Amino acid sequence: MAASKPATRAVAAASFVPTDLTGVVTPFDLAYSLVGPGVTISNVTFTGAPIAAGTFAGGAGIISFPSGIILSSGNIANVVGPNQTDGVTGTISCLATRTSTR
Repeated sequence: MAASKPATRAVAAASFVPTDLTGVVTPFDLAYSLVGPGVTISNVTFTGAPIAAGTFAGGAGIISFPSGIILSSGNIANVVGPNQTDGVTGTISCLATRTSTR
């Protein structure tokens, strides 16, 4: 039975998809995903390494909610886990998601 646990983690990690600020995701996208429709935001800036912030999808099986944002002190690609390696700067500073109140 112990051999099946790493396989389960690998499947869960494979479905978790972080996308950092070096591509199509912008700081505005991060802010908007926290506030949602009906709220006006402007002058959004991000100070930090573009690989240290972004969005994620596929989190439901790992962290109990499907998507949100990641703010990290390192590369968000390292957030997937299981995060048992010393010296990898992938510590999660914040995970956030917005739930509709409608």
